[in-house]
Amino acid sequence: MTDNTSHQDSSVESEDEEDSHVSPEILAESIRSKTDALHAQGFDLADQLERMAEAEEAEETEETEDDDAEESEVNLAGMMTELLETASDLVEVAHAIEAARLRDRSK
Repeated sequence: MTDNTSHQDSSVESEDEEDSHVSPEILAESIRSKTDALHAQGFDLADQLERMAEAEEAEETEETEDDDAEESEVNLAGMMTELLETASDLVEVAHAIEAARLRDRSK
């Protein structure tokens, strides 16, 4: 898995709590870091799925397949959760951008 976590950039949340205005620079950096993390997590998940497919083809005994399947499910579940959390964070940033745009338009 990558070192990028879905909650690596809390600048939008913390600044949003302190002040209703979030600067465009902070929003831009938040978008960049979250899309980079989402991209990396997606590739990691795809790589894990490919490895699982290759392992399933190579397995010879049912007992080994069952053990590997349980281990892979745990890894995949965590990876998918992280991917979804990052996507959710990205949506939050998009909402912050829209709110800022509407505030600027109403001025």
